Amino acid sequence: MKKTVHKKKLPVDIVLAPEWWHKNTGITFDRDFFFHPQKRVESEQRMEKELYERWGKYGLGANKDIERPEVGAVHLAAGYMLSEMLGCEVKYTDNHPPAVVTANCESLKIDVEKAFRSKVYKDFANLTESLKAKYGYLTGDVNWGGVLNIAMDLRGDQIMLDLMMSPDEVKEYFNSIAGVISKFTDQVKSATGTTSVSVTRTVRHLPKPVFLHSECSHTMVSCEDYEQFLIKTVPYRYIGRNLTGLVEAIQKSLKIDRDRLYCLLSLPPSGITVEQAELPDLPATKMMVLQNATRALQSRPYQHWLEKTIETGTVIIDKKVLRITVEK
Repeated sequence: MKKTVHKKKLPVDIVLAPEWWHKNTGITFDRDFFFHPQKRVESEQRMEKELYERWGKYGLGANKDIERPEVGAVHLAAGYMLSEMLGCEVKYTDNHPPAVVTANCESLKIDVEKAFRSKVYKDFANLTESLKAKYGYLTGDVNWGGVLNIAMDLRGDQIMLDLMMSPDEVKEYFNSIAGVISKFTDQVKSATGTTSVSVTRTVRHLPKPVFLHSECSHTMVSCEDYEQFLIKTVPYRYIGRNLTGLVEAIQKSLKIDRDRLYCLLSLPPSGITVEQAELPDLPATKMMVLQNATRALQSRPYQHWLEKTIETGTVIIDKKVLRITVEK
């Protein structure tokens, strides 16, 4: 008796660069590609047809015969719109993805409501209204990037220094960016049912929609929990009082290995630090002299801790806090 074997194919999807699309199909990625209702629909359907002709046997291009009112570029992986909403200039060209120009904002302040009064958001609202009026429904979504991605667009390299120098302000800054993302994606999801097909098309194969955060910038951040511990415990090591000290502070942060498990035991403080000089065993009488408020050099208590590291070969995330009771 012959046994029939049914093989399930893994869901396959590819995301091609605008350069490929332009060179091989002539599709252009000017501003109309993203915001003109007719071109929006025509371009997405043409991309489906191009995919079907080349890789239809793998399941690509299934919507080639359907005019779908896609609100965003679901065949690209281009995060641009929220950065533009928050004040960045975005350059649109025929054969490249939208290029976000770093705004180099001076402050760590975000006006959430102002973002939704921006020209680009109004253009997006007009686009969705036109598509809804013609087709009666909407599909797709817009790549919303991610918190750190947007922060880097707004602040540039300065955000990496902000993480060390102004951690509390950065937390509020990130929360404000997250607020813009949340409000925007809630609106899109209520209209189309998805938020992240434009982040990666693979999510469209999942049984239920997911909220997928872009992670392309996260590898630039050093081991967070360990870094935060050091900034809290020995902040003087990460304060740049001059250009040389600033460079040294950055280098210390970048040298924190990610492939380690850090085991830390905080101990009571003793001794003193004067700027970046550590004096852990200084007698109390001399400490009083150095801590005099009239002295020009800044001093603070010296924090003791014990540290052991275990090399794992993999990137460590998360943490576990253990409370130890010492009895005499």
